[in-house]
Amino acid sequence: MTMNRKARRAANTSAGSMGSQEQLRQWLAQALAALNQNNPVMAARAAQAALAVNSNAPEAHYLLATAKLLQGRLEEAIPLYRRTVALAPSLAEAHNNLGIALERTGQLDDALQSYRNAVALRSRYAEAQTNLGNLLLTRGQSSDAITALRAAIAADASRAEGWYNLANALARADQLVEAEGAYKQAIAKRSGFIEALNNLSTLLSKMGRAAEAEAVSHQAVRVNPNLPESHFNLGDALRGAGRLNDAIAAYRRVIALRPGDTEARIAIGNILLAQSRADEARAIFQEAQRLRPVAKRPAIKNPADFSALLLLAPGAANTPM
Repeated sequence: MTMNRKARRAANTSAGSMGSQEQLRQWLAQALAALNQNNPVMAARAAQAALAVNSNAPEAHYLLATAKLLQGRLEEAIPLYRRTVALAPSLAEAHNNLGIALERTGQLDDALQSYRNAVALRSRYAEAQTNLGNLLLTRGQSSDAITALRAAIAADASRAEGWYNLANALARADQLVEAEGAYKQAIAKRSGFIEALNNLSTLLSKMGRAAEAEAVSHQAVRVNPNLPESHFNLGDALRGAGRLNDAIAAYRRVIALRPGDTEARIAIGNILLAQSRADEARAIFQEAQRLRPVAKRPAIKNPADFSALLLLAPGAANTPM
């Protein structure tokens, strides 16, 4: 039985549509594979090819935006993420990554709103809660930051970074005992987590527990003997324990690793003064003054950037089609 013209046209249209959908899926799969292989250039090309097939495919905009973000092309990534959330407003990953791009370009109010949008869509989204908490912390909103970072832990307690960031927030809020516990959780979950070791050492020194601070500092030095911060923390712990000559040796190691360090010189000078070695103290203070004005070393290191770039698998349940 012969098809009439209208039926043939409908059949051809249907076949063409199915072919386009298959093309779209293939380009999306290629873009995702390239991103997972840390090849954002190839990912961008594949995502652009997907958009040529369907300019309103939100996952293609998302993958192209993520490729641009990985390349540091933030001004291109931002409108692509905005287009993604316009097409798929329930896609939490796009809101989170838009927040990352906005934060990196200094648009902090908009970044904060994007992170809030992400966690409103999915409260147990650990990475977005972490990003929200860290941004709140940098803005001095410690209480709100702690709430968000606790939510990140509740969503995924296995991430060392989550405990580290919570510990930093607690330390900033002078909740020192809880901060100590959180740093220890971070270290337990990632052996050799040197940032957490150094911050824990600083915290223990602040709490007057010099012997414990010394032990943690030695552990940090074993992880990386060439990191000046670890030797500085060791010097602080030794000074707190009254072992002043050993402290001077630790601070001199800081200077050997970082010759322009003024704060280590000032620490040595203060010890020399306490030892009634005024001429030596004056000489090292003058040396510090010649180098540069004093920049106060933060007691607790700022949270590391653990912003997550979550990728979508084409055709997965959480992928808008």
